[in-house]
Amino acid sequence: LGATVQSIRRLDAWSDPPDPADTLLVAMPTYALSAGEAQRLLHWVAQGGHLIIGVQHPYEPGQGLDHLLNPLQIKSHRAEAPTIDPVSVQLNEAAPPLQVRFRSSLRLNDAPWQVVRWGRGQATLLTDIDLFANSRLAENDHADFLWALLQQNHAGGVFWLQYRKLTPSLAQLLWQHAWMPLLGLCLTLWAMLWRYSRRLGPWLIPHSGEQRRLAEHLQASSCFLWRHGAGPM
Repeated sequence: LGATVQSIRRLDAWSDPPDPADTLLVAMPTYALSAGEAQRLLHWVAQGGHLIIGVQHPYEPGQGLDHLLNPLQIKSHRAEAPTIDPVSVQLNEAAPPLQVRFRSSLRLNDAPWQVVRWGRGQATLLTDIDLFANSRLAENDHADFLWALLQQNHAGGVFWLQYRKLTPSLAQLLWQHAWMPLLGLCLTLWAMLWRYSRRLGPWLIPHSGEQRRLAEHLQASSCFLWRHGAGPM
């Protein structure tokens, strides 16, 4: 089709950012982006780039650490009555609508996908990025939808595919989505350690490790027997 396609495993593998005329499809979801990665991507988009990325979790802007959805002000939530039927998608008024099946109950501002203008470029957010996988690309109009997205950047640059799905660590997920309970747990542990480390009563004088003489033991035993009325043995 005449498009130049390049692939990259990691976003930090770029020594220089892509050209503003390029399009980048990121396989990992928005919550897996670090603050630095999200900032660099938005700076590139503002110069004219086109970012395509998936959203995989409910999110309220300003209520967490999704460094991409926060500045874009995109709310994601679970639909009360999710549908598995294809939805009609139209990127160009001159072209007929496309039928795309989003296998996700998430909604981005009440829609399964959103296009956000950012500076001179745009970010396309999808609730189901896997519709472009090889196993589903031939379904419905998924291939035509992908091609139409590539045509959104009229400058005709390179199409970059970041194909490695980076799974964030458990610690990263807990800090991003459960930082308040973690903070409460840390404070509770600190309070328990402080409580049980407090000293109750006077300091105990350590007993001497020296052995007593036999005469001292005999004297102590006789005093004990005398106090308890014991007669001669």
